[in-house]
Amino acid sequence: MELVMQKVNKAFKEKKVINNFSLHIHSGECVGLIGPNGAGKSTIMKMITGILQQDSGMIKLNNKEMTKMKKAVGYLPQYPTFYEWMRVKESLIFMGQLFEIPDKTLQQRIKELLHTVGLENNEEDRIVTLSGGMKQRLGIAQALLHKPTFVILDEPVSALDPVGRREIIQLIQQIKNNTTVLLSTHILSDAEEICDRFVILKDGELVADTNNEDIFGSRFQNTLSIELVNEDIYIEELLNKQTYVKNIKKQHDRYLIEVTDIDKNKFDVMKIINEKRINYKKIEIYRENLEDIFLNLVVKK
Repeated sequence: MELVMQKVNKAFKEKKVINNFSLHIHSGECVGLIGPNGAGKSTIMKMITGILQQDSGMIKLNNKEMTKMKKAVGYLPQYPTFYEWMRVKESLIFMGQLFEIPDKTLQQRIKELLHTVGLENNEEDRIVTLSGGMKQRLGIAQALLHKPTFVILDEPVSALDPVGRREIIQLIQQIKNNTTVLLSTHILSDAEEICDRFVILKDGELVADTNNEDIFGSRFQNTLSIELVNEDIYIEELLNKQTYVKNIKKQHDRYLIEVTDIDKNKFDVMKIINEKRINYKKIEIYRENLEDIFLNLVVKK
């Protein structure tokens, strides 16, 4: 499975929402599409599924136009809708018939999926009685029903409580073992846990793809993070005098101290802080995470 988007553009009336966007996803990848509200994540996903048509540019799956590859794609929209008077199994039968899945194959497939998503004991429940997390599970089962090779999940955990979120994350972890996944979310810690690669959007444009080694973490290989009990400007003056300190940066409620040799200098810094009785909450070797990257690339620009 290989998805290729090249120089895709999309506008609604006079407002351009996707600008010259390109993306290449290989088989077996789990890619996180992240960005602030209004960045264009859902629009990109709807164009891939064929719900929306791009104004210009190319979108192909396995080198074929998306109109010819719809059966290869499974899609969970941000707000899945169901005929809520239906029962769980009845709804999946209905969807399977739309996909023209043979009855015998469909019955077996539904049985497997209800077990996979944890709804095997709810097949006769009416959808209206299901919790939000259970409806998301049903939506995922519906997206997987026809055995797609490429699954698109648009904000699958955004409306769930912490317990429901954890259940769906664990389910997605299972799905990505056998299927190529494109996932959008604004919960960055979830994306970091689930995805192998991150594509960051701002105002409909690609601003980062973390397959590039210089983006994700490598800029801070020799940096300590120090979180103080109270803000103390004195620490900057004190550490700037040390020859091994290359740079000091205040970030939110912590100081990032870049040193020459992290293995040696971390002890030097800790010694000074303890000797001067500077009250701190936490000292650790700093590793850039997805939230830091996001704030640096999107919010601060």
